[in-house]
Amino acid sequence: MKRFVVGTMLVALVLLTSSAILSAQEGGQRPAFDPNKMTGGEIKSIDATALTFAVERVNRRTGETTQDTIYCNDKTAFEKDGAAAKFADFKVGDRVRASGDRKDGKFWAEKVSTMQMRAPRQ
Repeated sequence: MKRFVVGTMLVALVLLTSSAILSAQEGGQRPAFDPNKMTGGEIKSIDATALTFAVERVNRRTGETTQDTIYCNDKTAFEKDGAAAKFADFKVGDRVRASGDRKDGKFWAEKVSTMQMRAPRQ
């Protein structure tokens, strides 16, 4: 009986591990979008004095357009095309994502990076 229970547990562990690996290989589930922790879109304008990017994002499911402003400071990290960058390296038309915190209605970026276009979900 003890061998049966141990064997069953081993089979269950193998199945769980296999499904986790397959899910990871297929991209798995995307984390839920939290607008208080992340934002992004296409840069529509840049204010080098205020260190802000005005971005516009289009929801691919609904077609709804949303605007946001990404506020940067001297602690913001920048990455463009996979390499370290600086605020001045970004231009209108770049697609960016930012992680950080929304405080008093403003999104303060800890990191801003360019993003690649993905194929629509099916």
